[in-house]
Amino acid sequence: MSTHLPIRSLRPLYRPNVLRYAAARPFSSTIVRQKKLAREQQQDRAMAGQQIKNMARTQLSPQTLQAEQIEKESRALNDDLGLLPGTFIRGNPPSLFPSGGTSLLEALKMRGTYEWRWIKSRTMDRIGRIYYWARLTNWPWKKKPRFRRREAQNAAMDNYERMYKAFAINDLKELNKVCISGVVFDLQKRISTRPKNTTLKWEIIKRDRSPRIVSNRATQIPLPGESNNRTTPTAVRQIVVLMKTKQRLTITRTDIKLAAGKTHKAASRTQSLGWQPLAAKQDQEAALLKEEAELEALQTAPVEKTVAEYVVLQQRMLRGVEEGWKIWGFVKPSTLESIAKGDQFEDDYAAYQASNPGLV
Repeated sequence: MSTHLPIRSLRPLYRPNVLRYAAARPFSSTIVRQKKLAREQQQDRAMAGQQIKNMARTQLSPQTLQAEQIEKESRALNDDLGLLPGTFIRGNPPSLFPSGGTSLLEALKMRGTYEWRWIKSRTMDRIGRIYYWARLTNWPWKKKPRFRRREAQNAAMDNYERMYKAFAINDLKELNKVCISGVVFDLQKRISTRPKNTTLKWEIIKRDRSPRIVSNRATQIPLPGESNNRTTPTAVRQIVVLMKTKQRLTITRTDIKLAAGKTHKAASRTQSLGWQPLAAKQDQEAALLKEEAELEALQTAPVEKTVAEYVVLQQRMLRGVEEGWKIWGFVKPSTLESIAKGDQFEDDYAAYQASNPGLV
């Protein structure tokens, strides 16, 4: 007897299982959730917009691309380049007569040093302006940069007045238009320390018709890759203008008005409490009148003052495009001490350049 099983009994063992496990279903029957779909659509729109911008930039003219590049470099380049080395502002020179234990020879030597530095600075300033006009650019004759004295004086007076008025009313937007970033930062710190209940009004009563220019300098800014670029150079000009004005400043404080109102309320409350002796009542009224007069004096008394300031204005030329004049700051007249400090700084910087040629 055969021990093999019939074929019909083995056939079911080779059949596939009919009862399959159900495939795992997602939690929701929705294929893509609404938020995910919206996010993907937003990403697609952003990518399409960027592609359109890239295609539009390829169709821009070279002049437009150059203007965008200049604006980008202007934001990257710091506008506070410092006061140009060697700037000399003539003030009161040392006396020719000996004083303070100095001899006549020493007095003459100090005066001679001061006058020599003044003559030297005037000569170097003129050479720098000639280089700025003739050698810095190879532009046509009519397009070469020229120094218009009257235009610079008007710009100095206009920016000076706009700066102080904007500082009085806390207008940072206007300050950014007429001042460099360093001046705006200092004025912003002073504005932040000002009491919130205080308002200022600044105005010029009298001024000189033509402010005097006491220094006029120009130099090239060495940027990487354009050491001898005369088509689109980068340079800076600085002028120092003596501003003589008579100014008026009016300070208004709202808390003083509130204090005066509280004083009146306190006085009326005291009188309503009952009978007071006549002498005490008169003393109280006199004290109230005195306090009100002091508050009124603080409230409305304007301060007038004659001011003489040396204002430094700066104008940059970036890639061959001249910008407008901006206020760099204020300086004082040169003295023998300031001249010695400047010489020491130049010597130290020259020594640093010699010892570190690859870092500067």
